[in-house]
Formats: sequence, structure tokens, C-alpha cells
Amino acid sequence: MVGGIYIAKSHDGLHWNYNDTKPVIHGESDCNNACVYNLEKGVYMLYMRGWHTAAAGWNNGKGNQRRRITYSESRDLKNWSEPQVIMSPDELDTNDFYGISVFRYANAYIGMLWVFDDDMYETIDIELCWSRDGIRWERHPERPKFIETEEKGKMGGYMVFPGQEPVIYGDNLYIYVNAHSKYPHNAQPENSTNWVYRTKLRMDLFRLMQAPKWEVLSQGPLLFKVTQLK
Repeated sequence: MVGGIYIAKSHDGLHWNYNDTKPVIHGESDCNNACVYNLEKGVYMLYMRGWHTAAAGWNNGKGNQRRRITYSESRDLKNWSEPQVIMSPDELDTNDFYGISVFRYANAYIGMLWVFDDDMYETIDIELCWSRDGIRWERHPERPKFIETEEKGKMGGYMVFPGQEPVIYGDNLYIYVNAHSKYPHNAQPENSTNWVYRTKLRMDLFRLMQAPKWEVLSQGPLLFKVTQLK
């Protein structure tokens, strides 16, 4: 098979078949690719790994291609738009965005961004981002970690990879995480021990602040017990 993005289908979620023998999108994206349906636009939104050449002839010992988040969309899962870079690190970030897990939450989209420190510690931590349309994304200005690595040698000591979206059970959101404990990214042996654990959030824990007002991502009512409003 030629390298690229392929579409597969399944009747039971266990046994899968490819629709075509050719990729619908050419190019390398060797991480989890997130596909989300946008009901308002009637399109499938695909988030992939993209590559960006920082400068001609620049050499940091690891090559000059850096990882970015790219986006493509399709109405029929067959014909896709040309992938475009929608998220790049800035001066507050490390040099690489390894991937992103995206899911619909109430009236917006939440992204769990895989932030890769490829220059010093070889770790991957998770930061939150959010978007109203799935294309233009916002992030907290202080870049707090949402799911972070632990001490080296412990579960999740080097890299943590969340699933695409949480599992809703009762009033909670459960996020399942693939954790790498013993080896940094560029020293992973062919066979190594990984862990899977889950984290828990309340359903209405996500809140967004967008100047000049607060915006709330919530599917239920908010009840306030007060005697006076100003």
C-alpha cells in the first residue's frame, strides 16, 4: 500500500475493510488522526500530523522538519480538501506539536494537544485548546498542562497519549490515556511496556473565558443561589 490516509469501514467495530487501495490523502501522518463530524457544515473534519521546514540548511542534529497540526475536510469521505496547517508552536512552546485529539463538546470543539519537547527532554504532555468552528483554535496564555508526564520511570514518565474523546458515564467524563514510562521518544525499543489508565472530569468542568465576557460550554442549566445581582 502507498503511504497516506486511508478510509476503512466496519459493521461491528472489530473487523475492518479498506474502501480503496489508494489513499484519500497522500503524505505521512504517523500518529493518531482525529476525525470529527461537523453537523452544522455537513463535513467530516480530519486532524493530522503535518510537517514544516523551518529553514533551508538549518541543522539541529535532528533534521529541519518540525511537526505541526494540519486540517482537511470532506463531505463524502472520498474527496478531501488540501491539508492546511492550522496550529503551530509559538515562542512559549517547544518546537513540535505531535498530534491532537479532538471531540465535540456542547456548542464547541475541545482539543487535547500533544506537545512534544523534541530538543531537550523527549517528553509529550497534553494541553487543552478550544474552537467554535474546528479550524480557528484558542489556547490558555500560560500554557498549563492538562495531562502531564510523571517522574521518569513511573507510569507516564515520558509520554502520555489520550484517546480521541472522553467516555461519558453518569455525570463524569472519563479520558483513557496510553502512557509510556521508561524510555524517551527517540529511544523507544521495539518491545516496551506501556500502560493504559483513565482520568475523570465532571461533565461541566470545561469553561472558556473569551474577552470581554465569559463563555460557558454546558449542555445543562447553571443555577446560582444569590440574593442580589449587580
